[in-house]
Amino acid sequence: MAGRQDYDERKQARIGRLENAAEKASRGSTEAFNRAHNMTKDIPLGQPNIRGALTGVMNKARNAMDKSCTLSDKANYYAEKAQAAESNTAISSDDPNCIEKLEEKIEALKIKQEYAKAINAHYRKNGTCKGFRDITEDRAEKLDKSIKESCSWEQRPFPSYELTSINSKIKAAQARIEQIKRIEAMPDEIIKYDFCEIESSPETNRIAITFYERAPETLINELKSNGFKWAYSESKWQRLRSHYSLRLAKRIIEDYLRRTNK
Repeated sequence: MAGRQDYDERKQARIGRLENAAEKASRGSTEAFNRAHNMTKDIPLGQPNIRGALTGVMNKARNAMDKSCTLSDKANYYAEKAQAAESNTAISSDDPNCIEKLEEKIEALKIKQEYAKAINAHYRKNGTCKGFRDITEDRAEKLDKSIKESCSWEQRPFPSYELTSINSKIKAAQARIEQIKRIEAMPDEIIKYDFCEIESSPETNRIAITFYERAPETLINELKSNGFKWAYSESKWQRLRSHYSLRLAKRIIEDYLRRTNK
């Protein structure tokens, strides 16, 4: 099966972390604002700053207000990230139902493609969208007007570039299904070296590198520049599983061994 079985759990956990971070930052912003307010609320307007007696208080209040604004921006950032994660409809390779969802996407695109070709043929024959399938008179009139006012030199409901786009999306989804199936066929394996091991895991859908001791900075930088990320929860460097990712991991480690004669 494609993806990883804990996909939904991990997605919800990420959303939860972002929401908690937003709530924490929002609380901090409110607290900082209240501190600034409490420092200055009893100072009368126009109060003379005799010998700088109020300078320290006003500086602290300004710092608290600056902190409040910074935390407010941070809260908005995390809240927007959480909302984006919640509403994201992109099909992830980690989703165990990704092949099924891609097949549904292809079917929907093919239906749209067939509809586009059919209405184009109807318009080419009749010079109007009226009478096409169950389209309403009002809708047909709006489409006819839109077509005539269009900047496109192709006077038809679906110009060729739209049909090309639909076809490209179908082919991309089909290619992705084939890629996922090839990845599914990869063996579950661990490749051991003297100072590390590379794991190709279908369970996590990752190519992971575990070092037995702290890796040299040059090697860490090379992993970062090649798309590997540090997984704090597992203490591993990893990236999404694929034949390319596995070859890349082996090349990085083996090139390092050759350079250092280890």
